[in-house]
Amino acid sequence: MGKDKGFILLTLASTACAAAFAGAIVLYELNVFRGLDKLSYARLWCDGCFISAVFFLGAGILVAVKRNGGFDSINYAFLQLSKRFWRPSKNSDGCKNQSYLEYVRERHAGGKKSPHPAIMISGGIMLLASFILLSLA
Repeated sequence: MGKDKGFILLTLASTACAAAFAGAIVLYELNVFRGLDKLSYARLWCDGCFISAVFFLGAGILVAVKRNGGFDSINYAFLQLSKRFWRPSKNSDGCKNQSYLEYVRERHAGGKKSPHPAIMISGGIMLLASFILLSLA
């Protein structure tokens, strides 16, 4: 029950951040399009919610890809590149040679959880809000 409550709080917090981001976009658009009478508030909020949804859904997808090992090869390549230029002293054993398979197994051994479902849910909520506001505009 504690994990479910934490996930709900995390989802609510990220949705509040997404709504605050959408509000900031609306305030910016109100300032930029000050002289235009054709824009309604529903369109402004639709723009703000849609841009917020794109940011939050994109961030959630990137976190999910990273969590599932999509960027492990790039991390391994930069690690090996840095080992080429950094030569430890002969007494230290801080730089071990490992294959890519060993690196991936070691990296994913902890089983860390990431908050990408909460971020993606808040992005989906903002996308749904933008479609509802689009129908009202």
